[in-house]
Amino acid sequence: MSVQISYKKQFIFGIILFLIILGSIEITIRVYEHINPICDFYNKDAFFDVDFSLQKQICQDSNYLQYEEPNILMVKPNQHFQTININEHGFRGSEIDVQKQSDTYRIFVVGGSTAFGHGSTSDVTTIPGYLQTIFNESTTKKIEVINAGKPRATSLDESYFIRNSIKNYEPDLIIIYDGANDARGKYLEKVIISKTTSELNIIENIKRYGAFEKGAQIYRTPFVVNDFFIDLNRSIFGKEVIYQNENKILVQEISSIWKERWIDICKENNSDDISTVIIIQPMVGTGTKVLSSDESTFAPTNAGERDSISILDEMSLYLPILDEHCTKTADFRNIFDNISRPIFYDDVHVVDAGNEIIAKKMFSLITPLI
Repeated sequence: MSVQISYKKQFIFGIILFLIILGSIEITIRVYEHINPICDFYNKDAFFDVDFSLQKQICQDSNYLQYEEPNILMVKPNQHFQTININEHGFRGSEIDVQKQSDTYRIFVVGGSTAFGHGSTSDVTTIPGYLQTIFNESTTKKIEVINAGKPRATSLDESYFIRNSIKNYEPDLIIIYDGANDARGKYLEKVIISKTTSELNIIENIKRYGAFEKGAQIYRTPFVVNDFFIDLNRSIFGKEVIYQNENKILVQEISSIWKERWIDICKENNSDDISTVIIIQPMVGTGTKVLSSDESTFAPTNAGERDSISILDEMSLYLPILDEHCTKTADFRNIFDNISRPIFYDDVHVVDAGNEIIAKKMFSLITPLI
C-alpha cells in the first residue's frame, strides 16, 4: 500500500513539477517577447524611415491583438494599442454606427492582413486609412471608409464575412482587395473547399483555422518558438520556406474557385444595390519593380513560390469574366513597377508608402462610382 501511495505521490509531484516548468517557460517567453518581439520587418530596407522603437511597438501591438470567439471572422472588438485600434464592431479604426446617416456613402475595404494594415505605423496609414484621408481632402461629400481587413483571410473567409456581417452595416460599395492568401498555399485546405459546401461546414472550417489565433493568445510558447525558428531560417537561407505546391492542377482550381466565389458575391450585391470592386493585389515577383536587397530575398525561387505567382496570373485572366457581374475590377500586380524605394518587407506585405500608393490608385478607380 505504501509503495502504491508513494507511486501516486510521485506521479502527482511529477505532474505538478511539469506544470510549474511549463508555466515558468511561458512567463519567460512572454517577458522575452515583450522585450524583444520577433517580427518580419526588423531592420528591413522598407522600414528605413521608421524608428526602431516604433517598429518594435508595431510588432508588440500585432502580437497582442486578440480574435473573437466563436466569430473568428472578426478581430475582437474594443482593443486599443499605440498603433492599432479596434472599434466596438471589430473593425480597425474609429467608431462607426451600424446604421449609416442618410447623406453618407459607406465603403468597406475587405481583404487579409494587407488590407488590415499589418506593419502599418497607425490606423490612418493603412490602405483604408489613406483612402479615407484622400476623400476627406478632395470632396465635400460624406464618404466613410471602413477597414474590414482580417489577418489570414482568404476568399472563403471574406465572402462569408460579407454575407453575414458587412451587409448589416448598409454598405454602398465593397472593395475586395485580395488574391495573395488564396495563392500563397499556407491556407490551401481552406481555399479549395468547394463553394457548394454547406455553410455549417464552412463555419466549422473557418473556426478551425481561427483556433490558431485563439491558441496563440492563451499559450504563447510554441508560437514564439516557431517564429524564432522561422526567423533563424531567414537569417541562414535568406527567406522563409513556405508551402510548395507542385500540383499544377491546383493552380487552375484555386483561381477558378476564387473567381466563382466573387461572381456569386457580385450577383448578390447587385440584387442588394451594392457596388462591388475586385482588385488583385501585388506580390514580390508579380511586376518589374527593381527590388532592394531585402526585397530580392522574397522573390519566388522554388516551385511553390512560382505557383503562387501563377495563381495570381490565372486570377487576372478571369477579370473580364468578373467584369460581367461586378461593378468594376482592377489588376494591381504591377502597381510598384516604377517605384524605386523599398516597399515590401516580406513577399506580400508593404509599408506605409506602399499603402498610400495603393490607396491613391484605388481612389482613382472608384471615384467615378460615387
